[in-house]
Amino acid sequence: MPKKITRSLKLTSRCPHLVKGSLSYCKANKTPYNPSHFQLKEYCAAKSHQKCPFYG
Repeated sequence: MPKKITRSLKLTSRCPHLVKGSLSYCKANKTPYNPSHFQLKEYCAAKSHQKCPFYG
């Protein structure tokens, strides 16, 4: 089960694979993945989200 993110992020997702809710997770892989705070800032919310290692 993915670990819950405890920090509240004002995140505007640019990545189409990020599913936001009470628990944000990435659906780019076959298994849902819970990105870290760093990954959310550096990949999911950035214009360069294609650099994410999970981006297909």
